[in-house]
Amino acid sequence: MVSESHIGCGCNILTLILSTTFACFLLRNTKQLLDEINQPTDYLNQVVKDWETVPLIDLVVTKESSCPEGTELVLKRDWYGIQLSCDCLNIYSGWIYTFDTNYENKMNLGIYCDYNMTQSGCRTVKA
Repeated sequence: MVSESHIGCGCNILTLILSTTFACFLLRNTKQLLDEINQPTDYLNQVVKDWETVPLIDLVVTKESSCPEGTELVLKRDWYGIQLSCDCLNIYSGWIYTFDTNYENKMNLGIYCDYNMTQSGCRTVKA
């Protein structure tokens, strides 16, 4: 016959195993969740800038290369397309040069950001 002390010991071991398994599962998934939360948010600065822009009340179409006096361009941002790029806009660093190319303050089309670019604050924009 099994005594109550042995049954209690078995329950304690089972509780310890389940608790340890749950703690490992929780730690693993918490790290994954935190990695997903820590995504770049610098593109949100552009959203704020867009919402702060005064709404259009009139449009003037012209064939001239500049806007008539008292008006301004409707589209103020460049659109870089949908290809892979390394976004170094507003990044100034001596670490993001090569012997023939300066990657500072540019959208560098068709390339991944290398280690130095990423460390300087640039980010790869996936197509």
